[in-house]
Amino acid sequence: MHFLPCFQTNAGGDYIYAHRRGRKAPEWGLEDKNMNNEMNNDEAVSPVIATILMVAITVVLAGVLYVWASDLANSNQQDSPDLYQYRASNHNDNPSAATDDALMVLEFMQAPADLNWANIDIQITGADGVPHTCKTDGSTDCTITQYGSDDTFWEKSEVLHISENGEDLCNGGSCTFDMKISDTRTGTTLTGTPSVIVD
Repeated sequence: MHFLPCFQTNAGGDYIYAHRRGRKAPEWGLEDKNMNNEMNNDEAVSPVIATILMVAITVVLAGVLYVWASDLANSNQQDSPDLYQYRASNHNDNPSAATDDALMVLEFMQAPADLNWANIDIQITGADGVPHTCKTDGSTDCTITQYGSDDTFWEKSEVLHISENGEDLCNGGSCTFDMKISDTRTGTTLTGTPSVIVD
């Protein structure tokens, strides 16, 4: 069988053998064109998918940040010392030379939420100028008696009693105590009765 060799070029410019034993060489140009089309399609789809994913992630992150910011704003607003006001008054228990006299009554006039005792510092200062820190655990010479349902908090509707605890802070007659209630986290002083006359 006789045949004449024939050469042609493909899309890349390379010479290829066109005929072999009477058979036609493959159409390289068409195959390359199809391959290029598939590659172009893949390249076009990838940016679309990436864009969709970026938009979805952005929406999710925006939602999470909004919820977090809202919760933080509400928490800060409820805990702000500026929103709390208290009233202190005489207990009407005549002070004596004893060391366990009830001195005064404390209650909130305005409170958006309960206050954690871990964040509160209560001090009373008598005529001698010495401040006495009042605690709920009885560890100081000025004790706080709670009448709420949760000892961890000064509840917004709770009435407190402040009393002597092992030391005679008011030795009969009439005593004046300056009041100071602070938020220990910020050092801010709560608004309220500046002083109480105990008699």
